[in-house]
Amino acid sequence: MPSIDSFLEKAEKYKWDGIDYIGIGKYAIAKFLLEKEHLSSLSTDNNNWYKHLWDKIHHYSDELNDNHILANGKIKFITFNYDLSLEYFLLSSIRYSYIGYYASQEDIKNLINFIKKIHIIHIYGKLGPLPWEGDRREYGNYESRDILEYSKGIKIIQRDAETTEELKTAHEYLKQADFVCFLGFGYNFDNLERLNLLNATGNYDIKKIYGTAKGLKKAQKENITSYLDHQDSESVTLGNEDEGIIDFLNKEFDHLW
Repeated sequence: MPSIDSFLEKAEKYKWDGIDYIGIGKYAIAKFLLEKEHLSSLSTDNNNWYKHLWDKIHHYSDELNDNHILANGKIKFITFNYDLSLEYFLLSSIRYSYIGYYASQEDIKNLINFIKKIHIIHIYGKLGPLPWEGDRREYGNYESRDILEYSKGIKIIQRDAETTEELKTAHEYLKQADFVCFLGFGYNFDNLERLNLLNATGNYDIKKIYGTAKGLKKAQKENITSYLDHQDSESVTLGNEDEGIIDFLNKEFDHLW
């Protein structure tokens, strides 16, 4: 199998040997990701594309109100990742960009209310609830005994499973989208099918699809472009083979506005 996720999707077949592969796999994923949680690295790593994206967002919205592009739905995030780094990075960035280190209880309350308005959907679940969803754990702070509980937030979707609530929400996001931008995406065809993006520009009102393509050869990019929209390949723009997310955003981001 190319990944642990691919194996776990098919692990139902191996129930006969009495081993809970899905439970073990989800626990292993949760343990690995929780060990990687370091809020400081999110803010100090200059190669972190979150920082670059936030710089662009902040440039377009300099006031924290309902017209902010994160609150009004101008940008929506669909992620196949389980980790909560994006939410915590945005929480930290919004606080220190608009409020500062010293914040009153009222400031924090307003901040949390704002964060709740950001549209982020985790297709395959996430590592437990966020603080504003009832959990008290801070990013990077957990106990070993918590790993099993947080692993339960990971969802393994079987190939023939019914459409989940997360996927239904993702489909609604895409139906409303003018542009779709894939960042660091592997273009796994199972994932593309679950997004219902086959001939997406025909089914939805999407004007343009952008996407990074680091490491992908010409033939692979042609297959992906054809899959996304075989009727009008001009509606799909993929990055260069050696182009990372930051370089791609530098080149294409302003086109999305």
